[in-house]
Amino acid sequence: TKLFEPAVVSPTQSARLRINIYNTQPESLTGMSLRDDYPAGLVNAPDPQPFTNCGGSASISFPSAASVMIAGGSIGPSVGNEASTCYLETSVVAA
Repeated sequence: TKLFEPAVVSPTQSARLRINIYNTQPESLTGMSLRDDYPAGLVNAPDPQPFTNCGGSASISFPSAASVMIAGGSIGPSVGNEASTCYLETSVVAA
C-alpha cells in the first residue's frame, strides 16, 4: 500500500510517503526490489530523509527525480494467515 501524509498538498509543500510491503508466503522473501514512480506533480524532497525497517541489506535510492527504489531487502515469512510486513518512507514535494 502507498500512503501520503498529508494526503493533499499544495505546490512547494512536502508530504511523507510510506510504502508498505507485504509477504504472504510461508517462506522469507529475500533480495527484494521495488521501484515506485510518484503521481504526476510530486518529486523527491531536497532532503528526503529515507527510512526503511526492511531487513537484510535493504538500501533506498532515487532512480529519478520522481521515484524511489528499495533493493536488497528481506521480509520474514507469513505466520498463519498474517502477512509479514516492512515499509519504506521518504519525503516528497509538490512541484
